[in-house]
Amino acid sequence: MWGIAGVILIGLLAGAYLMRSHFTAGTNVQPAGATSGVATGRRTVAVWGFKNLSAKPEQNWLSGALAEMLTAEVSAGDKLKTIEAETVTRTKNEMAIPDTESMSAESLSRIYQRLGSNLVVLGSYLDVGGQTRVDVRVQDTAKGETVATLSASEPDAKLLDLVKELGAQLREKCGAGTITGEEAAAVRAAHPETVDAARLYAEGIAKLRTFDNLGARELLAQAVQAEPANALAHLALARALAELGYDAKAEEEAKKAYDLSRNFSRKESLLIEANYRVATRAWDRAVELYKSLWTFYPDELEYGLRLADAQVSAGQGQNAIGTVNSMRQLPAPLRNDPRIDLAEAESQASLANFRQAATAAQTAEKKAGKLGERFLTAQALLEQCHDLRELGQFADAKSKGEQAEATFREAGDFRSEAGSLTCLATVAAAQGETANARTMYEKALALARQIGAQSDIAGALINLGTLLGNAGEIEESDKRYREALQVAQAAGDNSDAMFAEINLAANLMTQGELGAARTQFESSVKRAEALGDQARALEARLNLGMIATLQGRLEEARTNLEEVLQKTHQLGLKSDEAACLAALGDVALAEGDLPLAGKRYQDSLAIRMQLGEKSGIASTQMAQAALALEQNHAEKAESLARQALQEFKEEKLADQEAAAHDVLAQALLSQRKTEEAAAEIAAARALVVKDPSASISLAITEARVLAAKGSTPEALQKLQAISLRAREAGLIPYQLQARLATGQIQMENGEAGRARSGLEQLSKDAKQSGYKLVASKVDALLAAKPVK
Repeated sequence: MWGIAGVILIGLLAGAYLMRSHFTAGTNVQPAGATSGVATGRRTVAVWGFKNLSAKPEQNWLSGALAEMLTAEVSAGDKLKTIEAETVTRTKNEMAIPDTESMSAESLSRIYQRLGSNLVVLGSYLDVGGQTRVDVRVQDTAKGETVATLSASEPDAKLLDLVKELGAQLREKCGAGTITGEEAAAVRAAHPETVDAARLYAEGIAKLRTFDNLGARELLAQAVQAEPANALAHLALARALAELGYDAKAEEEAKKAYDLSRNFSRKESLLIEANYRVATRAWDRAVELYKSLWTFYPDELEYGLRLADAQVSAGQGQNAIGTVNSMRQLPAPLRNDPRIDLAEAESQASLANFRQAATAAQTAEKKAGKLGERFLTAQALLEQCHDLRELGQFADAKSKGEQAEATFREAGDFRSEAGSLTCLATVAAAQGETANARTMYEKALALARQIGAQSDIAGALINLGTLLGNAGEIEESDKRYREALQVAQAAGDNSDAMFAEINLAANLMTQGELGAARTQFESSVKRAEALGDQARALEARLNLGMIATLQGRLEEARTNLEEVLQKTHQLGLKSDEAACLAALGDVALAEGDLPLAGKRYQDSLAIRMQLGEKSGIASTQMAQAALALEQNHAEKAESLARQALQEFKEEKLADQEAAAHDVLAQALLSQRKTEEAAAEIAAARALVVKDPSASISLAITEARVLAAKGSTPEALQKLQAISLRAREAGLIPYQLQARLATGQIQMENGEAGRARSGLEQLSKDAKQSGYKLVASKVDALLAAKPVK
């Protein structure tokens, strides 16, 4: 039965929460990076920005506002392809080319290499005496020369008329011609109606792009208040709220944007609805929408990238790889965009193909580095940190994570920096460096609090709770989980709230409060399924299977765990699959099917070794040691137990260390090394053991050692108390083990008559519960000749 104890001690607490990017409600869900243009019939235009010629810093917002609105004007009618304003802004920052009136041929060539843009629109503006004048220059990136100039002037209050006039001239100069009245109306619907609303929106967007989500939320909330019918303002506010972890509020704003977008162009309407579906995690619909956009606009790489991202979120990793392959068939230079490689990495990782994922992420890193894309390079490095960690290549994972963390820190992207620290902390935890892991999780928490990212605050608290729980500090672990639950609930973050509840239930289970844990896990399954979170639902069901095993419902446990195993395998949830295999091994062992138990444990060990989960490996080794004891291979059991013990000592996991001492004592006792077994019991007793299943099993072994040393009355008295304690705790296998030990000691002490009635009842109870291993041992005792 020690396999059960091992899985309970190690497998219950869900794996560390990884702070990756959450839902982004803006129009650029994928990482802003090198968006390549293609020669597919449409010319590509990048609106670079405009230089403020006045000495009025308060007019700086006009550069961003003009760029946003002119991008929309140029793209009207779909005859020209435009680079998203956010992508252009990030490229400007990374290339260190500010707003300017004109560019050199060298700079234009560099922009083409980065953005693939055929034309660049730039210029200047001047606000004097209430009149705004804008001068625009169109430059050809291939020729390195100016191909058109234009200008317009309007009173400040007529900014939108000025943009309309410039838009018409730009479309003509760029070869797009005129647009229909319907197309013009769609463009007008997307623009703010007043100058004040335009300013607030532009300033809010600028804050978003410098990772100041708190400042962005404030400005965009004012923009929405100034103009409640502005769909794009609601959409941008939804993004700011999502970045801060206010999921419920973000969904509300995304819904408003969707409802207000009916008069937009078909393309913009589809994009806004897709963002809304992502916000509500309606992944199948999001996939459908992005697939439509990708079909209608095959030269828009953004749509292919978003489709792949939605497919990964929908659990369609294989389909996402198909989308990646489609993007690779596009003409050059589009097919060489490093974000395609990053999308492949994320798709492969979703299928647990971590080696392929790491290779693709490395390719993305190299391509992005060659283009000077620092931010995209950092994202590729962070992806490698995750993938290499899963492969157990901890030194390489650490190196990549540290490089990513440094880049994000320099860029002022504290949220991504916190994500990098989280990956590094998880690597440290997997290596048994608990103190180091805790320090980095706490740094990530401090950064999350600094930027006000509620979901990341909850995530960091969950990480700390898991680390503390694995170290046996259950009270401190519970505090972190409860705080995370409070933060998540206040922010409307149902996913993290559920995660915290699942881990609180895991702590209840570790403390032996099986009834309360079962109730919580059952509730978590329902909530996870309602949210479409298959991974969390499976983790809760996995723990329910373990509880069923402990409560004497083996058939129910087996059926449930086999379903979970199938699903975890399909979804590529390797860590959960390994835990489920170990749990099924425990069931097989309890049912007396030793060959099946051995196969389950070996399969679990293989996955955990592939993932580099050191404590998980040690847990499985303990289960294998228990199996070896049942197969009368005491020396093998001793060796396995010693290996596990060493790992648990290094990681300072008290409950697990005590459990390993226990299994080792059983192995030594089987070899009649009574004094050595007693020493292992003493070592375990010196530890603070909080898991009741571990302490009960340890007490049973201690009683056996006492009997072997001749203290039979004391041993029997101890076993009687243990049996009662196990029954009260609802720990059926341990109660059966205590009763079995009692009968064995009595039989060995020549008290066959006294033992027989208890053993006969034990045989019935074990068979009724499906614990055939115990029943077979009891029947063997009853069939043996009495000791004289």
